[in-house]
Amino acid sequence: VPNCAAESGKPWWLEDKEYPSYEIKAAAEYHYEKLLSLYADVADLNTELSVERPMYLKEETYLCPSETAYVMPLRAQNTDGKW
Repeated sequence: VPNCAAESGKPWWLEDKEYPSYEIKAAAEYHYEKLLSLYADVADLNTELSVERPMYLKEETYLCPSETAYVMPLRAQNTDGKW
């Protein structure tokens, strides 16, 4: 269990002093062509409506009020409880 998770008790964590940013960046740069091929089919998609609110209520209606937050967890448990 990562130190950040042991302190919080949550199954995910948004901040982590021990997150291997440098190693991940180096691996992504090394495997750049492979990563690019993974996202080739979505690179040119128009995401305007997926991240902006509809201008008119008839465009999209929610049954219940809700609050949405877009987060980028650095660590999380999988369905088996492994980090």
